[in-house]
This record gives sequence, structure tokens and C-alpha cells, in this order.
Amino acid sequence: HDVQVYFSDPWHSPADAEVSDVIMTGLLLSSPPPSPPPRAPAVPLTSGTFKLSRSNELARGLTLSTSYSLSFTITPNMTQAGWGSIAHVTTDGNCCNYGQRSPAIWFFPNTWTLYVVDGHPSNGHDEVCSGSERPTLEKDITYLIEVVSHPDSTTLLVDGVTRCHDARAGDREVLHDVQVYFSDPWHSPADAEVSDVIMTGLLLSSPPPSPPPRAPAVPLTSGTFKLSRSNELARGLTLSTSYSLSFTITPNMTQAGWGSIAHVTTDGNCCNYGQRSPAIWF
Repeated sequence: HDVQVYFSDPWHSPADAEVSDVIMTGLLLSSPPPSPPPRAPAVPLTSGTFKLSRSNELARGLTLSTSYSLSFTITPNMTQAGWGSIAHVTTDGNCCNYGQRSPAIWFFPNTWTLYVVDGHPSNGHDEVCSGSERPTLEKDITYLIEVVSHPDSTTLLVDGVTRCHDARAGDREVLHDVQVYFSDPWHSPADAEVSDVIMTGLLLSSPPPSPPPRAPAVPLTSGTFKLSRSNELARGLTLSTSYSLSFTITPNMTQAGWGSIAHVTTDGNCCNYGQRSPAIWF
């Protein structure tokens, strides 16, 4: 990278010669940074209805963008004495670092009232609803639950109606190696049937970016010129692992010392890799 081309170089007397048609191949063109991985459309994680069970992992190894959603239908059965885990999206573990509850959903003990947490870097365990907003479901009725997260907010919808909306700091980051549980390994499962678990905002893995395109033969001069010391024809070039340098030369008089003709270098005269790639003298 950052290659300079001299005809002749700053470190030797120039050869007494005329040169023309200096051409290089194997230069790499600068290219824009790779595009972010494509976002997946809505991704169903289940088929059919299932009863919640402890440590039921529906997916792992997902990459979650900074805007995502989790939706599912749920039919509550009986209440239970402890927390009833419904859903838990985590990068690793239960609580309370960012990514460990993104989101996580429970029933409060002895109720069908939803407790919804959606963490962010400032607070990995941030509840979405205030006490008066928390929705309470009813037994044997099927509900559509949606948690919609953006960098600056999280919204809870029940049957398409917004029930809670909470501002966030806008500092979300992409989450990697995400696991999705219905329900999680750290709490007793809620007594309920679930179906149609869908996530959006997942990032698809993408192949590594292609190498920058190789430039065709690049002329560095026009016309004939006499070699002179420190005559820089180009700088800032990127040279691939296969390259060539060609030119025509007409020698004039010999001289007592080394006569520099061409010198391609990343920086300086000698003798690190890249400092003579190539270099030519009489």
C-alpha cells in the first residue's frame, strides 16, 4: 500500500538516459467499504402450536440488528406461584448485561400480567411497561404479542394495539450469537400454549467482501523524458501480489556511480519488503 514510483529515485544519481511509455499492471483500485449484511425478512422460528417448556431453544447463532421485533401468539392456562417464563432472547446467560434480555417476557407470579424487559447498553434489564400499563391476559384466550424494538424505543403491542411505549437512549449495538428460548433455562415455564413465533431484524451472514478490482495496464507518463533525481511519477498506489513495470529506455553516457533508472517503494530506499518492488539501476 501507499506505493511511490520514481524515475529516478532520491537516493542515487540518475542514469543518463531518456525514458518513455512507463506502464504498470497489477495495481488495485480503491473500493468502497463492504455493504452491511443483508437483513432477513420476517423469519418464522416455529411451525404449529407447542406448550412452553424449560430450556426450549428455538434458535441459536443469530445476528440481531439494532431494529428488530419478536411476535407470537399465546393462550394462557393456569397461573403459578413463581415467575412464568414465556420468551427469552439472549446472547449468553440470564441477566443483566446488554443482550441478555433482548427481549425477555414473563407472567408475574400468580397472574397472567406480562412483565416485558428489553435491554440496551445503558440498562441491560429495562422494563418496557410501567406498573399501570402492564397488560393482563385472560385464561384460554389467544393473544398476539409483539415486541418492536428500535434504537431509540421499544413498543409492546397486544392484538395489534400499542399497550406500552418506552424511550431508549439510542445506543443499541448489533448483537451476535443470539439464542431464542420459549421458555428459558433459568425460570419455570409459564403454563401456556404458543404458536407463530416470528422475528424480524435478523442479519443474514454474508460472504467476505471481494478483493478490490485490479486496474488494467496503467500508463504513468506521456511522452519521453530524461531521467532526473527524485522524479516521482505516482504515489499512493496499491500493488497486488502479481504486478509488472515496463518502460522503454535509450541509454546515453555511462557514469562513475550507480545510475538509478526506476524505483518502486512503499517508503525509503532499502531494504525492507516493499522498498524495492522493483528497483533498477545501471
